[in-house]
Amino acid sequence: MSFADEVRNELARIIPERRCCQRSELTALIRSNGTLSITQRQIGLILKTDNAAVARKIFKLIKANYNLFTEIMVRKKMRFHRHNSYQVKIPPQKGTREMLIEAGVLDSMYRFNYKLDHDLVARECCSRSYLRGTFLGAGSVNHPDRGYHLEFSFDHEEYARELLDFFNSFQLNGNMTFRKNSHVIYFKNSDDIATFLNLIGAHSALLKYEDYRVMKNIKNDVNRRVNCETANLEKTITASMQQLEDIQLIADKYGIDSLPASLQEIARLRIAHPYVSLKELGQLLNPPLSKSGVNGRLRRITKIANKIRQNQKIKGG
Repeated sequence: MSFADEVRNELARIIPERRCCQRSELTALIRSNGTLSITQRQIGLILKTDNAAVARKIFKLIKANYNLFTEIMVRKKMRFHRHNSYQVKIPPQKGTREMLIEAGVLDSMYRFNYKLDHDLVARECCSRSYLRGTFLGAGSVNHPDRGYHLEFSFDHEEYARELLDFFNSFQLNGNMTFRKNSHVIYFKNSDDIATFLNLIGAHSALLKYEDYRVMKNIKNDVNRRVNCETANLEKTITASMQQLEDIQLIADKYGIDSLPASLQEIARLRIAHPYVSLKELGQLLNPPLSKSGVNGRLRRITKIANKIRQNQKIKGG
C-alpha cells in the first residue's frame, strides 16, 4: 500500500461532527472529483475513486446530508491494474440540481461555476474539512523516502488558482504547473507537507512521516560528515605526499642535515608519520607547535624544494 493510500484510509475514517463541516468536505470532493451526467435534461453526478474506504465515506456524507438515491458501483480490476475502481453515482432525480448549487458547482442560473465559495470555508473547522475533501478527491503525497512531494490535479485553471490562494492562506507555499492536460498544485517543502497532514487530521500518517523525515535527515547528516571527513583525509594525504616528495628532493640534493634544526625536526617527523594531520604532527614536537606553525615550517621546506626544481630546470634547459 502506498503512503498516499495510507493517508486516504486514515482520512476516510474521519466523519466530522458538524453538519457544516460534512457539507464542506463533500463539496470539496464534488468540486475536485465530480463528473456531471445529463440525461434528458436531468443532471446526475458521478464521483470516482480507487479507494474503497473513500467511496464509502462519500456515500455516507451524501446520505447524511441529502435525501438522494445513491449507489456504489464497483469495476473489478483488470489484468494490469492493482486496484478496483469505485463509482459513487447519484442518478438524475429531484434534489440533485439543488445539491450542486449548494456545492457551488452550479450557480443560481444553472451555469458552471469554478470559483471557491468562501462562505463555505469561513470557519476554521470547515476550512480544514475542505482541505481534507480536496486531498481525497484530487491529492497525492509521496512517501518521504521517495522525496518530498504533495500535489493536487484539477481540470479547470480558474478553480486551481482559487485553491492555490486558499492553500497559501494557511502559510503553505504552493506552486502551480500544467501537466498532462491538468492544472497541478504542488508542494516540495517537507515542512509544508507536514503542516498540511496536520491540518487535514492525518495524525497517524504525520507521525510516520516525521519518523521517516528524522531518519532521512540523520542519514543525510551522517553522509555529509563522512564525505567531509573523507575529503579532508584525501586532502591531508595529498598534501603529505607532496611534502614527502619535497623532503626527499632536498635529502637527495643536499641532505636533510643541511636544513635548519627546526626544519630538520619537522622533516624527520613527517617521514616517520606520513599520514597524520598538521595538528597531530605539531603535537608530536617538543615543545608542541600549533597547526599554523607546522604549516609554516613545511612551506619553508616546499620553498627550498621548488628552488631546487627551478635550478634543475634552468640547467636542463
